[in-house]
Amino acid sequence: MPESPTLTLAKQICRFRTSLDLIEHWLSKQPQQDSLEIPEFDPIDVPGLLPNIYLLEKIDGRLKYRVSGENVNSLFGRQNTGRYLDEVVPPHLYEFVHPYFYSIFSGNLVVFGGMVVVSNKEYLEFERVLLPVRRKGETRLLGMLSLTDTAKMRDDAPPPRPKGGYTFHCQNLATGTIEEFFHEVTPIKSPQIR
Repeated sequence: MPESPTLTLAKQICRFRTSLDLIEHWLSKQPQQDSLEIPEFDPIDVPGLLPNIYLLEKIDGRLKYRVSGENVNSLFGRQNTGRYLDEVVPPHLYEFVHPYFYSIFSGNLVVFGGMVVVSNKEYLEFERVLLPVRRKGETRLLGMLSLTDTAKMRDDAPPPRPKGGYTFHCQNLATGTIEEFFHEVTPIKSPQIR
């Protein structure tokens, strides 16, 4: 059986082992290879990934953290569970990252990464994986945050992403179409906690 186009893409772009592990787990839950059906997800199925994952649900047009692992919380130094994405992500980042988060609810898979731009953490590389899952009968966003201080880089990792911004890979799961985008990002001088 040929390899799934989603897995092929993940192997080409994911630099962290945790990112690839999550995508492989997600694909294993598909009833058939690259099915359009959104798989069920239970965080207890991936105990080794729990510190790096988060689940977001859509409530009145906003995305709310239902689960947020300790490594996800450590990036901005606070607990995210129960908070909204627009309260957690600094405004100058939120303006261009939020469309990618919302695209998950239209059947996309997104992987993006670059260097962290939060003050005192600029030395860290990050990678986020965003996937649609079903939880308790509703579509949710399953996310994975991998950081160089909390996750292992793949032995066969692709080359580093360009500096000075974030590189986004977005796959439409219905058509298989893949788009790549680069956004320049200005470092944050001090975290904006709201």
